[in-house]
Amino acid sequence: MPDNKDKYIPIAGTLKFTSDYSIFEKAKGNRRVYPIQVAKLLLKIRARGQKVPVIVNENMEVIDGQHRIEVCEKLGIPVMYLICKKASLDDIKDINNSAKLWNFDDYLKCYSRNGYKKQKTYLTLRSFKERYDLPGRIALYLLSGNTHDLGLNDFRTGDFKIDNLKDAHMFGDCLKKIRKTHKCGRSVRFARALVNNVSIHNSDLNLDRLVKQIEKYPQKIKGPNVEEFEDSILYCYSYQKRGKKLSNRKTVGKK
Repeated sequence: MPDNKDKYIPIAGTLKFTSDYSIFEKAKGNRRVYPIQVAKLLLKIRARGQKVPVIVNENMEVIDGQHRIEVCEKLGIPVMYLICKKASLDDIKDINNSAKLWNFDDYLKCYSRNGYKKQKTYLTLRSFKERYDLPGRIALYLLSGNTHDLGLNDFRTGDFKIDNLKDAHMFGDCLKKIRKTHKCGRSVRFARALVNNVSIHNSDLNLDRLVKQIEKYPQKIKGPNVEEFEDSILYCYSYQKRGKKLSNRKTVGKK
C-alpha cells in the first residue's frame, strides 16, 4: 500500500529560541493552564533547564507546551520551540490523549540505571519489592517510613531515602505471610495500621502470633481506614487469648 505523505506534519527548520513570550498564541479550545502543574514544572526546569521544545504551528498557536512557556516566562529564560505547519486542535487532543504517564516500574528503571547517584537505593527498593511481592506504594512506605505521601514524591524525583531496612524486612515478611490467607496484606492502610500498632502502640505485639490469628479468624480483620484496621488487628490478635490483652492507647491522632 502506498504511503500517504499528507498525513505527516512538516517541521519548519531547526530549534528556535525567543524571550518574546507574546508571540505565542493559545489555540482556541485548548485546555487551560493549571497553576499547580506550572509550579511543579518550574522546579524541574529551574534545576535542569527546558529539555523538551514547545510545538507551535505556523500561526504560532501552541500545540504542545503551554505550561513550559508559562514557566520560562516566570524564570525569565528563552523558550525553545519548533514550528509544525498545519498542526491543529486535533493534534493537541491526540498528543494529550495518547501521552502515557510514567508508572512505578518506569521510575524504578530510570533511577536504577548505571551511573545514577542513588542507583544502589533504587536497586534495594526493587529487590525488596520483588522479595515480598509487594505493591509499589507499600514497598515505598515500609522502606521510607513516610506517612505524608508514602515516599512517592521523593521516589518520583529520584531522591528516595530508606529509613530502617531491618524493620522494613520484618513487616514485609509479615505482610507476605498474611496475604496467603487475607487480601488485607496488599492494602496500604492495613500496612500503616500494622506499623502503627507495633512501632507506636504495642511494641510487644508478636507478628508470628498475629499471622496465625489472622489465618484462624480472617473475618476479624476489617477496614476501611487506618484506625479501624488498627483496632481490628488488636482485636484479632487478642481474640481468645488468656491473660492481659493488648489495646490501642491512641497516643497519636487519626491517620
